[in-house]
Amino acid sequence: MKKKLLTALAAALALSLSCAVPASAAFEDFTDVDGHWAKDTLSQAFRDGIMTGNGPTTMSPNKSVTTAQAVTILSRVLNVTGQEQVDLPQGAWYAEYAAKAVYAGLLDREALDTLDEPITRGEAFLLFGRAFQV
Repeated sequence: MKKKLLTALAAALALSLSCAVPASAAFEDFTDVDGHWAKDTLSQAFRDGIMTGNGPTTMSPNKSVTTAQAVTILSRVLNVTGQEQVDLPQGAWYAEYAAKAVYAGLLDREALDTLDEPITRGEAFLLFGRAFQV
């Protein structure tokens, strides 16, 4: 569990990929991670089911993440199973994870309106603090 947690933290701290599209068949399919400094961490996070790509052949490791992507990663790392009822746009890919994040106390209901926006470093560390009770 500790290795999984450290892998997820390193990857989440890198704020480096999108979670909106289902994972490709294999990590090797991602053409934009070869030679990337976080390749090993991203590979481990992919194998652990914590992170996916943002397309069938891209992981976009240098792009920032949204609040929705960050809470998705944390909900997966923490293996949150409960969910709160939340009001989100119809068909939002992150609905399940936002509901889990609210249930786990990671996310305030007021933040539901900003899930598609990039997350700041301060907001990310607030989430990490809540997740790991720092």
